[in-house]
Amino acid sequence: NASSLLVTRETNEEIKTVTDIVRERDIKQLSSQIQSKKVANVEVKQAEEGIILSIENIQFEAESAVLTDSEKAKLTNIGSMLASLKNRKLSIVGHAANPAGSDEKELLALSADRAKSVADFLVASGFRTKDSVVTRGMGGAKPIASNETAEGRSKNRRVEIVIGDEGVE
Repeated sequence: NASSLLVTRETNEEIKTVTDIVRERDIKQLSSQIQSKKVANVEVKQAEEGIILSIENIQFEAESAVLTDSEKAKLTNIGSMLASLKNRKLSIVGHAANPAGSDEKELLALSADRAKSVADFLVASGFRTKDSVVTRGMGGAKPIASNETAEGRSKNRRVEIVIGDEGVE
């Protein structure tokens, strides 16, 4: 009779891309390694730009970008975890606490220097090549907690290692 029938079905199924599946696998693997190596103050999360290893309260010598020995040990553990992802680009982003009266220009410079210090350590330790890492400083522009408390400032003083997706330049 030349009529047609349209059947629709509503579903709540989530459609995952290959990128989503690979990220989930990598997040699970990194989280497991962080837990088994007991690496403190490191959180693994997914973001639009890739997988983020957020290193909270990273310790540098006062008002400088010189890593403390305890942080070098932590970064050595992180670097060994990243070795399995050596075909991925890394973006290392420094963040600073922004207490009242801070100079944002100084915070930007300090956070950029600290990101570079982490990148230089990973390269010097043989975990990454110089051309596989880029750095940038955000200053106090992206706080994750209030700068009104010492605990909040500690969370905001962080370095994030963003692991790019496979095949992305």
